[in-house]
Amino acid sequence: TKRKIHKLRKEIAQVVSASEFDEQLFNEKVSELHDLHGEMARSLAEVTKNLAVKFTPEERRMLAEILKKRPHR
Repeated sequence: TKRKIHKLRKEIAQVVSASEFDEQLFNEKVSELHDLHGEMARSLAEVTKNLAVKFTPEERRMLAEILKKRPHR
């Protein structure tokens, strides 16, 4: 998915820098990018939930700290 996001960002940059700006294509690419970000967020939430149900309270606190420190890209 990160590769897809990187590819879409390049495509969006190409649309923006083209001699003629294609607003519809821009909107399509940005929508695809938002969908991928949503997929990643849902996947992270699912993984977090699956771990949390197996963890002790202390392990969940540690997981929460890791999630807070996670860099946003």
